[in-house]
Amino acid sequence: MRPVSRREWIHVIAASGVWLLTRRAVAAAQLPTQFFEPMRICDSTTKPTPAVPAPSAPSTATARERTSLLEPGLDGVTLVLTGQVVGLRCGPVKGARIDFWQADAKGHVDATGAHLRGYQKTADLGRYRLETIIPGAQPGRARMIWAKVQPPAGASLTTAMFFADDPAAANAPGYHPDLVLKTSASGAGKTATFDFILDL
Repeated sequence: MRPVSRREWIHVIAASGVWLLTRRAVAAAQLPTQFFEPMRICDSTTKPTPAVPAPSAPSTATARERTSLLEPGLDGVTLVLTGQVVGLRCGPVKGARIDFWQADAKGHVDATGAHLRGYQKTADLGRYRLETIIPGAQPGRARMIWAKVQPPAGASLTTAMFFADDPAAANAPGYHPDLVLKTSASGAGKTATFDFILDL
C-alpha cells in the first residue's frame, strides 16, 4: 500500500469539513421553530413608528428601572406587552431605553410619582417585556400606553399605543393604524406585541 500524500490528506480533510457542515445544516433545518429566536426584519416597505406628542410626560427623575408596573392593590386586567426596538438600517437595537407610562384602570395618570411608570433597556435583539394593566381612558381621550424610546445613539421617539377594541381610538389625537395593539387572551389577563421601528 502506497503512503498517502500530503495533498491527498488535504482533500480528505476538506471533504470531511464539507460533510460535517452539511450534516449540521440538515439537522438545524429539522429543528422546531421554537429553537430559533425570531427577529424583526425590515424591508423597503417598512416605515418608522409614527410619533405622538405627549401632552404631559412625567419627569424622568421619578422613573424607576423595572419590567413590571404591577403593584399590590392595583386594579385592572393584566397585560404582558413584548416586542423589539429595531432600526430601519441598523437592525435590532440593544441597550435602547424605553420609558413607559399610562393611566390606571380609572383613567387617572400619576404625573408626579412613579405609579404605573417605569423604564427598561432592551436586551439582545432589541427585545423588551413589560407587565402592566389595560389602562382606562383619560377624560376626552382613548385608552393608550405612552412610550419614549431613546436609542444609545440617535434621536428619541415619543409615541403611544392604542387598543383595537376601543371605539374612541380612531378619533384620538395622534392615532395611526400602525399604533394599534391587538391583544389576545392569556389566562386571566391579556398579551400583545409591538415593535418600535426607528429611523436608524
